[in-house]
Amino acid sequence: DDTLSDDYIECLLSKVKEDSDVIVFNVMYDNFSIRKPVVYDMNLPGDSEGGDVFYRIPNHLMCFKLQVARMVAYQDINFGEDAYWAKAIKPFIKTQSKIDKVLYTYNDNHVTSESRKRK
Repeated sequence: DDTLSDDYIECLLSKVKEDSDVIVFNVMYDNFSIRKPVVYDMNLPGDSEGGDVFYRIPNHLMCFKLQVARMVAYQDINFGEDAYWAKAIKPFIKTQSKIDKVLYTYNDNHVTSESRKRK
């Protein structure tokens, strides 16, 4: 239910040659009442919110070098696995390449999102 920009692949491929541990890009968070950009950066101390922007450390939405991504197992838990993994992988990220544009829109809808469905 999320949306990729038309140039998502092209933008990522243009940065792969830099051989960084992670390629970060901006995301648009949209839950139909809040629409805010999310800026990712390995140099952030943690996740935060600053006015009209969310700030996040690199997580599973970003493009990781395979050797780095394999350093931490993705937990089989029902909620918060993305934040857990981002915090655990952060010490292994030594370099990043940055794409300063929105490449991904996260449509957070409690009705249609698999991650929001509760038993």
